[in-house]
Amino acid sequence: MVTWNCQTALEWRSEKCDLRATPRQYFNVNFTVQRFAVNFLIAHQLACHMHVVVTGSSGFIGNALVPRLVSAGHSVTALSRIGSQTGQFTGFENISKVLVSDLCDMSETEFPACDAVIHLAGISHRKDTPHNSQYERVNYETTLHVAELAAANGCEHFIFMSTAKVHAESTNEAIHSDSPYAPPDIYSETKARAEQALFDLETTMKVTALRPPAVIGLPAKANFKHLMRLAKLPAPIPFPTPSNSRCFIGLENLCLATIHCMEHIPKRSKGYLIHDQSPISTAELVECIAEAHGRLSRQFPLPRSLFQMGNRTIHTIAGKNLLAPFYENFVIHCDQFDHEFDWRPLHTTKEQIRALFMTFSSTE
Repeated sequence: MVTWNCQTALEWRSEKCDLRATPRQYFNVNFTVQRFAVNFLIAHQLACHMHVVVTGSSGFIGNALVPRLVSAGHSVTALSRIGSQTGQFTGFENISKVLVSDLCDMSETEFPACDAVIHLAGISHRKDTPHNSQYERVNYETTLHVAELAAANGCEHFIFMSTAKVHAESTNEAIHSDSPYAPPDIYSETKARAEQALFDLETTMKVTALRPPAVIGLPAKANFKHLMRLAKLPAPIPFPTPSNSRCFIGLENLCLATIHCMEHIPKRSKGYLIHDQSPISTAELVECIAEAHGRLSRQFPLPRSLFQMGNRTIHTIAGKNLLAPFYENFVIHCDQFDHEFDWRPLHTTKEQIRALFMTFSSTE
């Protein structure tokens, strides 16, 4: 039995359009196939149209994801906190914006009926260093409350944006989606507990937890922002030796993967690691930034032990592991997500770093 989709439709058209046929025969067959292909694509788009609720829509990921959902043919209800920026979606059709004071206070009747929910709302690492109770309320309690509201309003697929840090902050060996939980801080701990509670919900709604590593996008975050500014200085940039390997995911790839995942409801609830295809070292990262800045890479090697010593000093003073990502390894595998959802990243990490730095340079 043939499963019809865009690819098989085009292959069928190619097989039937025999160039040895007479012009009239070719026209008749070609016209018939074209009409079938158009009808198929229209029916496919209508079948794939979904009403999606996106929480945290004004945040780093949401700001990029919502327009892409609309471009993919879906209608979106964008939930944001009162006081957040809401003008970024002006001019887009099929987007309704809803401002709420606190998602935890929403009632079942206030929550919109939908086909899917993409839950992005949460807090990670902020300058004001939220109290642990804030992580607990926002990352855990609010997540469960929104999931219960979604299930009560007919949601079929709940996508929870988690983090790869639920497994570890650094790795000596590559980790997989089935690796045990080992969250290193309160942020990843509340994400891990939220995942487990979502999987235990007694509902027909399927839950998919996406676990990305560090996300490459604008506005540049944390270590990326510091490194980009450092790369514009005339001084050479140090990198650890032996070199490390870290996995990342570009914001564009993350948005495309999220939409693809949403459109394909899985048979079971599960969490998946997701990232760009190949790890990259700190030295390669510096080289990409230098090339995008239009100059040769000026870097010099330093023993990893010096980075470790510097990181311990910073941690003692400020309580943060600021240098760890520059010398520690963080390699993950997303084979399960790629296999079960038949997805491949559109861009490489290096391509996204170059594009990010060029945009960053023009705005600084």
